[in-house]
Amino acid sequence: MSESRDALARPLWIIATVALLYAVTTASAVVVPLLLSILISLTLAPAVRALVAVRLPRTLAALVVVAGALTIAGSAFYLLAEPAQAWMERAPSALRRLEFGLSGVMEPIERASEATESLMKIGTDKAQTTVVTTEKSTAITMLSRAPAIIGSLLATVFLTFLFLMYGDMLLRKLVTLVPGLSAKKDLVAGTREAQHELSLYLLTVTLINIALGAATAGILYWLGVEDPLLWGGVAALLNYAPYVGAVITALLLTVVGFAEFAEPMQALAVPGGFIALNLIEGQVVTPLLLGRRLALDPVVIFVSIMLFGFLWGMTGMLMAVPLLACLRIMASRVPGGARLAQILGELSKADKDEPTPEPDPAPPSAP
Repeated sequence: MSESRDALARPLWIIATVALLYAVTTASAVVVPLLLSILISLTLAPAVRALVAVRLPRTLAALVVVAGALTIAGSAFYLLAEPAQAWMERAPSALRRLEFGLSGVMEPIERASEATESLMKIGTDKAQTTVVTTEKSTAITMLSRAPAIIGSLLATVFLTFLFLMYGDMLLRKLVTLVPGLSAKKDLVAGTREAQHELSLYLLTVTLINIALGAATAGILYWLGVEDPLLWGGVAALLNYAPYVGAVITALLLTVVGFAEFAEPMQALAVPGGFIALNLIEGQVVTPLLLGRRLALDPVVIFVSIMLFGFLWGMTGMLMAVPLLACLRIMASRVPGGARLAQILGELSKADKDEPTPEPDPAPPSAP
């Protein structure tokens, strides 16, 4: 009976998982601001608690923290907007310099494609018309999406304020649903500890990314790259997605290096400097500040980035690892969640050195 029940439960779990993925993809306009506001509120929660500790009303403390965060984000956007616009204006000429610098590499490929040049010349007029139409359609698409983007940003800010202001009230409501005084105390203690660890983790990762972006901007400025603050900001933002973000940043800086410098060694020094900084951050700084206790399994990280990127695009890729870390911390505090926390976490050195147990030998057959 139990075997048939288990056999029936597996396809039901598969159907439920597929339905959940479809639901969160369809409702991305609601789910993404909600998850993003939870992550931001957890990051800003220590600042609110510090202001409440000095007898500031919680509503005013949440308002001050949100206003301060918006001021910092707005200032960063203002500082990066002008370099980004300047780079977009220089992009065509920079790409032409890049194409000229890579002409020696592309020459064999161009020789192999000489047979198709006549066909491409025939379709030049049509291609130009297509490009113009595509540019217009892209501009129209961006304008049509602007209200949705603004609405998502406003929803994220408002939800962050609500979570900062009413987070403790939500916890008290959850406590009233748990029977037994001992269970209530365990829930409060576990939730407080998990919230503290989540806030500390997210705040530490944010500070590490800011430091990496500042160091990247500094080394690009030393190398003579224009608009170093722009690429430092890009490096800091994409570092929320480990591995994938570093690869994307290195590729972008490779293009920037070849566009800025004619010498290949000078051009490769641009991504090379970032790669060196990223290795120091990933192998020394982050393990030193966060410790191995919160380390995540690399395979799980890569799969989660792919999944969340497929569901919600670039925003999902940037939220994947913080959400994964939050899930691991919560699983380690919930009864019965230790196995999930162990699956999500990275093996310790003792576990890696432990030999794989051999199967028991088969009993000798009877004569």
